[in-house]
Amino acid sequence: MKPTDYRSDEYPGKARLSADSEGLGAWGNERLVVGHVPEVNGSEACEVPQFVTTQHELIQIAKYWIGRILDNDFFFFTYAQTGSTEWRINSYADRRINRAAEFLSEQEFNELMRTQNATSKINIKSAMRTGIYSRMDHGKTGSCTRTKFNRN
Repeated sequence: MKPTDYRSDEYPGKARLSADSEGLGAWGNERLVVGHVPEVNGSEACEVPQFVTTQHELIQIAKYWIGRILDNDFFFFTYAQTGSTEWRINSYADRRINRAAEFLSEQEFNELMRTQNATSKINIKSAMRTGIYSRMDHGKTGSCTRTKFNRN
């Protein structure tokens, strides 16, 4: 799917998807569409170049995407299933987090990761009692450790 120009009266030209959406598009036809995720490859993923974020807003954006990945990872380890939507969200989120990390100091980024892990929507104590979270941390069930967040 291509971005629409639903805001063409506000922004000159057609709305453009973020570069972070590359390769995460939906496919299908008029009857069936697979992989449409508005915030990843739909109109909600379009850039707004006239809006410049502040440092605080950048941190909030990174927190949001870290939370989405943690939620998806926990869902996967709880229910042992995932789909193309979660794959697209996690890939997009990794890209957004890494882009935000380019503009944060290493200390800011590490603090962000620490606090987001500690205050995640996941009830870590409950997950530890079931053994799920300890398997996630130690990578005993596959590629479950979020290493893509590491700064380059």
